[in-house]
Amino acid sequence: NSFEEMAALLEATIAQAVHGATFPESKARDIRALSARIAEAGGVVPDTLEGLRALRGVGPHIAARPPGV
Repeated sequence: NSFEEMAALLEATIAQAVHGATFPESKARDIRALSARIAEAGGVVPDTLEGLRALRGVGPHIAARPPGV
């Protein structure tokens, strides 16, 4: 899905998709907000640690991972 499509999904739909994760409802909210923010930026994902950490739900461990991992 594109970021625009993800941002348009209901949080309940995303929560169902990540139901095995801890706190799926809050993860769904974060995924939706993150998708909307990236969609608003023209689909460009930040490429700096600071830019990634500014996204809701992205902590230091996720921000430090190489792309595609």
